[in-house]
Amino acid sequence: MRMLRTVFVLLCWFGFVDWDKQVTAQTVDVELNWLMLTDPQPVLPPPRNEFPPQLKSLWLSALQRDDTDLQRQAADTITRAHRLGMADLEESAETLLVILDAEAQHPVVRRAAANALVQLDVSAAAPRFVKYMNSGDVGLSQITEPALARWQSDAAQRVWIERIQNTSLSATKLRLACQCLSAVQCRDATPQLIELVKSKDQKSSVRLAAARALGSLENSGLDAVVEEYTTAGLPPSILDRLAMVSMLKQHEGAAAEDLLLKFAVDPEPSVQAIALERLLELSPQRIVPLLEVLMGSADAKVRQAAAQTLFIAGDMGAVQRLGLFLDDRHPDVRNMARRMLEKLAQRPELEQLVHEQMWKMLQADSWQGLEQAIVLVVTFRKMEAAGRVVDLLDFDRPEVFITAAWALRELAWPEVLDGMLAKAETLIEGTFSDSPMDDNMGRQAAYLFEAFGKMKFTPAEGVMRRCIPKTQRLTDDSRATAIWALGHLYVDEPSQPFSAQLIGRITDLDSDNPEALVVQEMSAVTLGRMNETSSLTSLREFSSGDSDTETGFRYQWAIAKLSGEPMVEPKPVVKIHSNWFIRPID
Repeated sequence: MRMLRTVFVLLCWFGFVDWDKQVTAQTVDVELNWLMLTDPQPVLPPPRNEFPPQLKSLWLSALQRDDTDLQRQAADTITRAHRLGMADLEESAETLLVILDAEAQHPVVRRAAANALVQLDVSAAAPRFVKYMNSGDVGLSQITEPALARWQSDAAQRVWIERIQNTSLSATKLRLACQCLSAVQCRDATPQLIELVKSKDQKSSVRLAAARALGSLENSGLDAVVEEYTTAGLPPSILDRLAMVSMLKQHEGAAAEDLLLKFAVDPEPSVQAIALERLLELSPQRIVPLLEVLMGSADAKVRQAAAQTLFIAGDMGAVQRLGLFLDDRHPDVRNMARRMLEKLAQRPELEQLVHEQMWKMLQADSWQGLEQAIVLVVTFRKMEAAGRVVDLLDFDRPEVFITAAWALRELAWPEVLDGMLAKAETLIEGTFSDSPMDDNMGRQAAYLFEAFGKMKFTPAEGVMRRCIPKTQRLTDDSRATAIWALGHLYVDEPSQPFSAQLIGRITDLDSDNPEALVVQEMSAVTLGRMNETSSLTSLREFSSGDSDTETGFRYQWAIAKLSGEPMVEPKPVVKIHSNWFIRPID
């Protein structure tokens, strides 16, 4: 199993895995949010962490004990507490440095102390860290050396340069040196890094790390190295080509562009993607002749580069080709294409053509393209598409029928309310007479209900009232949104026939089958919105008495609406962290 996992990771690294085949159906990159959760909008202060007193003194005492396990746990605890926001832990630095330098120190304890010093950003530890760079403790190096790079240690740079000349060292140590030399932008290391890239006896991961470091360090000169390397002898391997193209990541000029164009049609997509990324920055017009090949690539990143080239071209032909990407099999590509078309539509000469691409996809039957086209309908607010979007409520893929319901809620077109109501009634009737509602159907129903509330569509009252009683056949979201929407139908109109049912939802704390919290919250909001003063006693009894959480906020909002009293001021939620390996006795 471990070997299979390693092979998979290497395949991913070198680009042999077709990620298109790994991606399951996904929704668009727009937020399909719930109106009910933002109306009313909870206004809560950020939570605050608190720590019991004397914790720090206890941990410092543990650090000073002659017990390796206590020292390790104390150092790890200081690291964790610092991440949680505990202040003034820098006082532990002196003791941590002593632990770091102790003779015959256990490696695990030394790493824990070093990690705490790194997290506390104690740059005074740099000379000590340098002292251990040539030790055999690779784990310690992985903790300390990135910190030395961040602190711009000159002494560490000298060690890294010496290290990459000693090719007998472990691959981990060599990769780390390459990465750190790149981080500190040490151009003095360029000659040694070039030799490391060329070394056929070196491990693949080290050669790639060296090439990537060179790519970040140099913006000229390496094109000659690449040209010489790729034309000498046998055609280079995939690894060689990856290394060579990585070295050109910041290069510019005609020679570099010519080389990048060769790599842009490489049979290996990971090589192509790197070359195309740089060409897009330098000279996207040089990619245009390659578009037909790139658009048909099996690799999503290559197709993304083709889409970016079309966007930069920004002419009528580009818009038509970009429209094809709305139906791409990879969500990142089709989402990118949609966002690009939205931007191109802001240009008057292209607006109509972009709308035509939307219409073409809206009339097709591919769920990927339909999903994107529906979002474009929302963006462009094309009323002519209303009937088609209503028809798509019956599509067989949730990516489409959920997005269609969300779109109709967003657009709030009164002209199609009857069609939306017919779909909602079919959903609810089928749920009670046939099969229970699944999560996808529940989301669709919920967006339709929110639309009815948003547009105050009173003919929908009947179907939404059927969602009030507790049942396992409906989803919690569909019931909650129906209750929320009923409140918008009857603002300041108390004594509705369903008022008692809503009070029953709030008071239902059946230990075997309690009411869903979101249903109780929306019942409270709706009772407040309707000005149902008869519910005030129940709201007070079953609320937490504060507005520090979203649930508490909604109850207090309803109570304030009904009573006329000022709303309870929310206080920050205080999280007291007390689960430590050692802590004060209460």
